[in-house]
Amino acid sequence: MAQKINEDLENRFTYHTPKEGQPEQYVALRVKAKELAYLINAECPASREASLAITHLETAVFWANAALARHGEAKPATPASEVSSPELGYDLPIA
Repeated sequence: MAQKINEDLENRFTYHTPKEGQPEQYVALRVKAKELAYLINAECPASREASLAITHLETAVFWANAALARHGEAKPATPASEVSSPELGYDLPIA
């Protein structure tokens, strides 16, 4: 049990050099999160709740990136355009 905990701690607190394709995966996640952030900003009134939604979106991106860094395998990223939701009908800036 202690060995498993130590392995987990080592993984959590060790720098993980990005593997091939991971930088592109990070970008794809951030592009989609930014799209949602703009949607939240456009549709929700300025409020504590809207601010928390943006904060939790940042947190979600952080943990998604950590999952890639800690457990990801080298592979090509899925282009953001292939995971889009055009049915929403929003023309959001994704620069």
